Amino acid sequence: MTLVKMSELNKEIEIEEKSEEIISTLLILEKSEAPWSKNKSVTKKFFRNIAILKESAHELEFQDVEKLCDALETQLSPLQKENYTLDDEGYETLFAVIDGLNQMHVSGSEEKETLSHLKQQIQTLSPVKSSL
Repeated sequence: MTLVKMSELNKEIEIEEKSEEIISTLLILEKSEAPWSKNKSVTKKFFRNIAILKESAHELEFQDVEKLCDALETQLSPLQKENYTLDDEGYETLFAVIDGLNQMHVSGSEEKETLSHLKQQIQTLSPVKSSL
Protein backbone atom coordinates (compact mmCIF):
# COMPACT_ATOMS: atom_id res chain seq x y z
CA MET A 1 0.00 0.00 0.00
CA THR A 2 1.35 3.40 -0.98
CA LEU A 3 1.76 6.26 1.45
CA VAL A 4 -0.94 8.22 -0.37
CA LYS A 5 -3.42 5.34 -0.03
CA MET A 6 -2.53 4.93 3.65
CA SER A 7 -3.04 8.65 4.23
CA GLU A 8 -6.44 8.52 2.51
CA LEU A 9 -7.41 5.45 4.54
CA ASN A 10 -6.38 7.21 7.76
CA LYS A 11 -8.49 10.25 6.79
CA GLU A 12 -11.48 8.00 6.04
CA ILE A 13 -11.12 6.30 9.43
CA GLU A 14 -10.83 9.72 11.06
CA ILE A 15 -14.05 10.84 9.34
CA GLU A 16 -15.90 7.79 10.66
CA GLU A 17 -14.54 8.34 14.18
CA LYS A 18 -15.41 12.04 14.16
CA SER A 19 -18.93 11.29 12.87
CA GLU A 20 -19.42 8.89 15.78
CA GLU A 21 -18.07 11.47 18.24
CA ILE A 22 -20.42 14.12 16.80
CA ILE A 23 -23.38 11.79 17.34
CA SER A 24 -22.20 11.06 20.91
CA THR A 25 -21.89 14.76 21.75
CA LEU A 26 -25.32 15.45 20.24
CA LEU A 27 -26.86 12.74 22.39
CA ILE A 28 -25.31 14.31 25.50
CA LEU A 29 -26.49 17.80 24.53
CA GLU A 30 -29.99 16.59 23.66
CA LYS A 31 -30.35 14.66 26.90
CA SER A 32 -29.22 17.58 29.07
CA GLU A 33 -31.86 19.95 27.64
CA ALA A 34 -29.73 22.84 28.92
CA PRO A 35 -28.37 25.56 26.62
CA TRP A 36 -25.28 24.44 24.77
CA SER A 37 -23.28 27.24 26.42
CA LYS A 38 -23.83 25.51 29.80
CA ASN A 39 -22.09 22.40 28.39
CA LYS A 40 -18.97 24.19 27.20
CA SER A 41 -16.65 21.17 26.91
CA VAL A 42 -19.22 19.08 25.02
CA THR A 43 -20.12 22.03 22.77
CA LYS A 44 -16.44 22.69 22.01
CA LYS A 45 -15.96 19.01 21.21
CA PHE A 46 -18.94 19.10 18.82
CA PHE A 47 -17.61 22.11 16.90
CA ARG A 48 -14.03 20.79 16.94
CA ASN A 49 -15.21 17.50 15.40
CA ILE A 50 -17.18 19.36 12.70
CA ALA A 51 -14.00 21.33 11.90
CA ILE A 52 -11.94 18.13 11.71
CA LEU A 53 -14.60 16.55 9.48
CA LYS A 54 -14.42 19.61 7.22
CA GLU A 55 -10.61 19.47 7.10
CA SER A 56 -10.63 15.75 6.26
CA ALA A 57 -13.20 16.31 3.51
CA HIS A 58 -10.93 19.04 2.11
CA GLU A 59 -7.91 16.74 2.13
CA LEU A 60 -9.91 13.98 0.38
CA GLU A 61 -11.19 16.56 -2.15
CA PHE A 62 -14.84 16.23 -1.10
CA GLN A 63 -15.49 19.93 -1.69
CA ASP A 64 -19.25 19.65 -1.31
CA VAL A 65 -18.97 17.86 2.05
CA GLU A 66 -16.50 20.52 3.13
CA LYS A 67 -19.03 23.24 2.19
CA LEU A 68 -21.80 21.45 4.08
CA CYS A 69 -19.62 21.27 7.20
CA ASP A 70 -18.90 24.98 6.83
CA ALA A 71 -22.64 25.68 6.52
CA LEU A 72 -23.26 23.63 9.68
CA GLU A 73 -20.68 25.64 11.62
CA THR A 74 -22.24 28.91 10.46
CA GLN A 75 -25.86 27.89 11.03
CA LEU A 76 -25.17 26.49 14.49
CA SER A 77 -22.73 29.17 15.73
CA PRO A 78 -25.41 30.85 17.92
CA LEU A 79 -25.44 27.67 20.03
CA GLN A 80 -22.07 28.69 21.43
CA LYS A 81 -23.63 31.83 22.86
CA GLU A 82 -25.69 32.25 25.97
CA ASN A 83 -29.00 30.38 26.33
CA TYR A 84 -29.36 28.74 22.91
CA THR A 85 -30.29 25.15 22.20
CA LEU A 86 -32.15 23.10 19.60
CA ASP A 87 -35.72 21.92 19.86
CA ASP A 88 -36.64 18.26 19.24
CA GLU A 89 -37.10 18.86 15.52
CA GLY A 90 -33.72 20.59 15.35
CA TYR A 91 -31.97 17.63 16.95
CA GLU A 92 -33.78 15.20 14.65
CA THR A 93 -32.71 17.25 11.62
CA LEU A 94 -29.13 17.53 12.84
CA PHE A 95 -28.88 13.77 13.42
CA ALA A 96 -30.21 13.24 9.87
CA VAL A 97 -27.66 15.69 8.42
CA ILE A 98 -24.73 13.99 10.18
CA ASP A 99 -26.02 10.61 9.02
CA GLY A 100 -26.32 11.94 5.47
CA LEU A 101 -22.76 13.31 5.54
CA ASN A 102 -21.52 9.97 6.81
CA GLN A 103 -23.46 8.09 4.09
CA MET A 104 -21.90 10.32 1.44
CA HIS A 105 -18.46 9.62 2.86
CA VAL A 106 -19.01 5.85 3.00
CA SER A 107 -20.35 5.71 -0.55
CA GLY A 108 -17.68 8.11 -1.82
CA SER A 109 -20.43 9.91 -3.70
CA GLU A 110 -21.43 13.54 -3.71
CA GLU A 111 -24.75 13.22 -5.53
CA LYS A 112 -26.29 16.60 -6.29
CA GLU A 113 -29.74 15.53 -5.07
CA THR A 114 -28.36 14.38 -1.71
CA LEU A 115 -26.24 17.52 -1.38
CA SER A 116 -29.21 19.75 -2.14
CA HIS A 117 -31.36 17.92 0.42
CA LEU A 118 -28.69 18.17 3.13
CA LYS A 119 -28.14 21.86 2.39
CA GLN A 120 -31.88 22.49 2.77
CA GLN A 121 -31.92 20.58 6.06
CA ILE A 122 -28.99 22.62 7.38
CA GLN A 123 -30.77 25.85 6.46
CA THR A 124 -33.80 24.79 8.52
CA LEU A 125 -31.70 24.38 11.67
CA SER A 126 -32.67 27.20 13.93
CA PRO A 127 -31.18 27.54 17.40
CA VAL A 128 -33.81 28.63 19.92
CA LYS A 129 -33.58 30.49 23.21
CA SER A 130 -33.59 28.08 26.11
CA SER A 131 -36.00 28.50 28.98
CA LEU A 132 -33.43 27.05 31.41
